[in-house]
Amino acid sequence: MDSDLTLNDVGLQLYSVSEELAKDFDATLARVAAIGFRKAEVAGFIAGGRSAEEIRGALDRHQLVCPSVHFAMPELLQDLEGKITLAKTLGADTIVCAAPWIRDMSRLQIDPAAGMFAAFFAAIAALDLDDWRWNAEHLNRMGARLREEGLELAYHGHNFEFRDFDGVIAYDELLRLTDPALLKLELDCGWVCVAGRDPVYYLTNHADRCRLIHARDFERGFTPTTEMAMTTPELLGPATPAVVGTGIVDYPSVLAAARQAGTKHCFVERDPFWKGLPILDALERDLKSLQTML
Repeated sequence: MDSDLTLNDVGLQLYSVSEELAKDFDATLARVAAIGFRKAEVAGFIAGGRSAEEIRGALDRHQLVCPSVHFAMPELLQDLEGKITLAKTLGADTIVCAAPWIRDMSRLQIDPAAGMFAAFFAAIAALDLDDWRWNAEHLNRMGARLREEGLELAYHGHNFEFRDFDGVIAYDELLRLTDPALLKLELDCGWVCVAGRDPVYYLTNHADRCRLIHARDFERGFTPTTEMAMTTPELLGPATPAVVGTGIVDYPSVLAAARQAGTKHCFVERDPFWKGLPILDALERDLKSLQTML
């Protein structure tokens, strides 16, 4: 089941440059392509009012292919058919659920002025095991609908999915309750390691599901955690981003396991909260480092 992961397979999750895209969409895509990325994973909220046709045109101008698109669970619940249409327009064959949600929003107390990320952090802190089972039900249903359209559904994980509920790991429960034929995985190798887990384990033991991976890295020296919070622009909870291949993730082993698993796509990702080195410069370093290992 080996796949041929080559340099041309490396893509960028465009969420990483959402601030830059908001300032100059076309020029940012031009820089992404000039750096050497050949694929772009589109996050729904980076559209900035542009139609799917406009986004596709911009990607085509810069010879960027879009294999997959990201939406959070609330977006998929609200308008799955619209997301299917958008994915097809962009040429994607995979829709990725980028984050889960909770079944009862009344449990949350959120300041409306605090913004989207405050709601996200509040929701993931409130997730219980029944929420994960509720997410699994919806993912199975959505996966079946996408299969009817010739598309695949995947789930993108973080570190909080590995929270332990009296001996039940949320991520493992999600995998147990979802049909491998209906839900694939986009394994974020950096977040798996932040949780104290090994991405190679999942690439090996769920090889039939690991269609995509995210390459990100974090500096060594923190205590693994399943909690996520943004503490400063440079930090996401306890973890400081690092150039891919210089931190906690054993990328040579990850890439070898990904090839063996038949993984189709590898995307570099950084959270745009990062305020150290300019984000596009940091992403260029990530890509060059990754290229030395492929």
